[in-house]
Amino acid sequence: MGERKDKQMGYCDTINDTSSPSVAIIRTLADAKGVDPLELPVLYDVVDLEAMDEILTGSGTSSIKFSYDGLNVLIKSDGCILIQDGNEQGAEPHN
Repeated sequence: MGERKDKQMGYCDTINDTSSPSVAIIRTLADAKGVDPLELPVLYDVVDLEAMDEILTGSGTSSIKFSYDGLNVLIKSDGCILIQDGNEQGAEPHN
């Protein structure tokens, strides 16, 4: 994965063609938090993973934004995953 960490952007990665969007997002969240994916709180409690995969793999341009375990997450249909610390004042993923 092509990760990038910096104070302004937070954590940026991309969804590759070999995994579903939800699998890539879980891996990216685990990388951003520095933990094993199995140690994360259940993502399905926050967002419907099947619906998210359908939206992100469908035709057209779309994005999904949600808060998860102290993080603001933005996933775009072009494969970009942006994660920022939700505890920072005014922190919100941006493109």
